[in-house]
Amino acid sequence: DTDYRNLVEALDRDPNHAVVRQTVLVRKDGVEVPVEKTYQVAPPGRDGTKWIIALARDTSARLQAEDDLRRSQDALRDAQQVVAVADDRHRIARDLHDTVIQRLFGAGLNLQATAAGTDERTRHRLETTITDLDETIKELRSAIFSLQGPSTAAPGGVRGRIADVVTESRAGLGFDPLLRFDGPIETMDDAIADHLVPTLREALSNIARHAGAHQVRVAVTVGATVALSVVDDGSGFPDRIENGLGLANMADRAAGFGGTFRIGPLAAGGTTLEWIVPSDPTPDGSDPQSDGSRGRLRTA
Repeated sequence: DTDYRNLVEALDRDPNHAVVRQTVLVRKDGVEVPVEKTYQVAPPGRDGTKWIIALARDTSARLQAEDDLRRSQDALRDAQQVVAVADDRHRIARDLHDTVIQRLFGAGLNLQATAAGTDERTRHRLETTITDLDETIKELRSAIFSLQGPSTAAPGGVRGRIADVVTESRAGLGFDPLLRFDGPIETMDDAIADHLVPTLREALSNIARHAGAHQVRVAVTVGATVALSVVDDGSGFPDRIENGLGLANMADRAAGFGGTFRIGPLAAGGTTLEWIVPSDPTPDGSDPQSDGSRGRLRTA
């Protein structure tokens, strides 16, 4: 055996040095056992015969302990990274709230004060800028809510369900819609969420099939009401509403909660859709789909 010959030669060259080898042996019951073998030269006999002592030790427990230690170290590193990311997210959220939003809010107040003493044309331009600032503040607040939530790759809860629908719509639209949250989204009642999500899915599907839009803005706001807004820059509101568009279905879902549904054209082109229901669902817990006669479709 070449390996054994090499082992003997190594021990013969340096009798004081032990050779350690790792191997796997099979027990009588067929179970493989990791073993560490130690070979060392014994003192020569009186007749000068040289002996090699071989010791075998079961290393299963040691290897398991080393593996457990390695896993613990990996878990600790992952936990430290998660904590570091969470700290960064909270720091960024705090800076956005305490610095950026406050500055934007102050700038808006200054513009409002300035607009009061200007001519109509200038006042209109300033008011447009103030509106844009207000929208920017809402988007920043939505970003802050996201930063302060769980730092996971795939968000869960109501926010995650809505985000999934928006992400899935990209295949049909050919672009990513702009999504904005405002308010405590995760406090939305499950019954409302169960109807808001399919309403959003139907709205985005209609845009993909009929509007030819290049931009879509989705906003979900939670306060005294739960409001869904979907705005696109497509071909506009059709003169005749087809039953296949599912608009009556959306209206039924809102009416079942005592809410409202509106859809209509924008002056600059495109379509706006609003689905608004009270934050507290109907006391009797009735299904908005149980009575189609309650639905009312109103155009803006």
